[in-house]
Amino acid sequence: MKKILLSLLTVIVLFSRLIAYAWAEGNLPKDKNGIPLDPNCAVYLDSIIQKNEPEMENYIKQQLTNSSPTSDLIDDTMTKFTTYIDILDASLHEDWAGAYQSNSDIMSQGDMLATCDAIIDGQSERWSNVIRETVMQTSIAKETNLLLIVYKRINAKLSELNIMLGYLKAYIDGFGLNLPCYVKKCVTQ
Repeated sequence: MKKILLSLLTVIVLFSRLIAYAWAEGNLPKDKNGIPLDPNCAVYLDSIIQKNEPEMENYIKQQLTNSSPTSDLIDDTMTKFTTYIDILDASLHEDWAGAYQSNSDIMSQGDMLATCDAIIDGQSERWSNVIRETVMQTSIAKETNLLLIVYKRINAKLSELNIMLGYLKAYIDGFGLNLPCYVKKCVTQ
């Protein structure tokens, strides 16, 4: 009987915590974009990252695979990258920290901010690597494509030269047939 009563009490406590969490989830303050400011900044940052990451990924793919020289596209890409990191930083230090500054003690908030700053640093490093790899791949592909175009032009010019040499040989042979004596035959006779 004690086990059943203890199990029932445990279920009631867990259910009440679940209801309290669900109620708190709906009553969380929201940032300027309408994203709930979770008390755990890592959860909040994750929602910001999930919202902005597809846009960043699409931008990098479209921008750096553009047919323009990659060196011309890097400045715009780095501006977009800096804006993305600034959004994360502002979301953490302005929106989240502003909402929870008075609601928690300084030590726990400082520890949480340090953890979340590390998340932002990780995102910065991750996207730097993605940009670097994409620049390397696209510039190699563009360079290879450019070399193929140059080789096709050289091949076309060599083909023209080969045809011209064929005509030249035909003219020289025809010239030799039309002369009464070839220079070699005339000189030796």
